[in-house]
Amino acid sequence: GISAMDLTSRNLTAKKSWYFMENGFVALAENVSCPSGNPVYTSMANRLLTGSVYVAESGKEPRELKPGNYSFTKIDYVYHGRTGYIPMVGDDVPIHVNVGPRIGNWASIGTGTGNITRDIFDVWIDHGTVMTPQAAGYAVFVDIDMDAMASDMKLKNLNFEKRRQQCSRCTECIFWNIRSCVLETWGDHCHDRCDYFG
Repeated sequence: GISAMDLTSRNLTAKKSWYFMENGFVALAENVSCPSGNPVYTSMANRLLTGSVYVAESGKEPRELKPGNYSFTKIDYVYHGRTGYIPMVGDDVPIHVNVGPRIGNWASIGTGTGNITRDIFDVWIDHGTVMTPQAAGYAVFVDIDMDAMASDMKLKNLNFEKRRQQCSRCTECIFWNIRSCVLETWGDHCHDRCDYFG
């Protein structure tokens, strides 16, 4: 499946798209811009902590993260709960990971009273202040064990071709600025689709 969003939220604009496979998805954002000078973040995950969290810095073996707040550049992936999160950004773009307790207050969102504390895992891309348009992306693979994740990363391609062959063998494209396109097919097993948004 495929989905797209032409985002405008006050000063923040972006053209976002998601490409879904059987075992995950790829999320892309183009023309991310916020001329107000406010910092911009892309959340890859924000969920209850359900076990250990691992990070594989570029070219290194994965290591477990203890509770705390972390900032990385040049990472291959973050792994938690049989799910791998792979940032697709420049080497100088910070990736933040938070592991551990967070306190929330129900009254702040108008649904009750009192504080609640839960252990949380979240990971996000820090775009900083985006005065000129930027691009970013990430991939998420679900129901994958860490050994398979590490093995795929060593191949530098996460077996995208193998995974594509196991899916419906379709090519998914989003074009924001053209009215028509031509896609070539390979044999009888590939069904290509071109969607235009904008």
